[in-house]
Amino acid sequence: MFRSLSVADADISGEETFIRTAVFAPPFKIQVQVTTGVKITQSNPKLAIDPNVPGTLLILDCYKDQIALEAGFLQKIHDNLELAHTKEKELFFRLLKEEFLRTLKPQYKNAG
Repeated sequence: MFRSLSVADADISGEETFIRTAVFAPPFKIQVQVTTGVKITQSNPKLAIDPNVPGTLLILDCYKDQIALEAGFLQKIHDNLELAHTKEKELFFRLLKEEFLRTLKPQYKNAG
């Protein structure tokens, strides 16, 4: 299993680590929070999760710094939510190493 956390190519180790930063993803910012040493309890008994094995929790929150009404944000809420979701997905996959991503065995839909 691949277990590493690094910032600017420097490995960070510790039993419990918490990192929070904001990443600019125009026209949004994405707050990134990473917590290691998290024990996950399963709500679905079909999932093979061992609650005794610590894992890593990644939280991405996308937001705009401006007042929404001033820029017509709410008038185009669907488009803005779709764009925010796309920006979060792009960042999420950039954060994963390719070798780790392959272990998840992703399946992609055809775009066409």
